[in-house]
Amino acid sequence: MGESTSFCEMGNIQIHKKEIWTTGLNTCIFLCIKTKKCYIGWHFNYCNTRGVNMNRIKFILDSIKKNEFIEGYIIPGEDRNKDLSLKPNCKTMKMNKQTNPFESRNYFLYILKKYKWYKKISHKNPVKSYKHFIMLDKDGLKKAQNDNLFNENCILDAGK
Repeated sequence: MGESTSFCEMGNIQIHKKEIWTTGLNTCIFLCIKTKKCYIGWHFNYCNTRGVNMNRIKFILDSIKKNEFIEGYIIPGEDRNKDLSLKPNCKTMKMNKQTNPFESRNYFLYILKKYKWYKKISHKNPVKSYKHFIMLDKDGLKKAQNDNLFNENCILDAGK
C-alpha cells in the first residue's frame, strides 16, 4: 500500500494504513471500513452510478475478507435521509423533478449487500453540514466541523 494520502475524494475509493477521511457530503454517501490490515473509504457519488471508478471500487471491496473486517460505517450526506434516499427538498430533487430519490441508494446498496461483511456495517445519521469532516482511525469514527479548515482546503466550495 504505497498510497500518499488518507483523504478520500468524491467518487473514489481510498486505502490507507492509519486512517481514512472525507468531507463535502451533500448527496454523497461515505462508506468507511477498518480491517486488520488497513482503512478503506468510498466517497460514493452520482458518477459511480454511471460506472466511473467502479472497476477499481469493486476490486478493492472484493478484497475485504469477512474475517479481516473490524468495523465499518455508512454516513449519508446532508441531503439524504438515514435510509440513504434523497431528501425531497434537496437541490438535486428541486432541480431535477424526475429524479428517483431511491435510485442511487439502491445502486449503492446493491453493490454492498453482496458482501458477507455488509451485515456488520453500522448505518449512521446524515451529517448536518457538507462541511463536516468524517474520519475513521484507531480511535474509531469521528465527525467534526471546522469552517475555516474547510474553507482553506476546499477552495471550490468555500464561497457557498
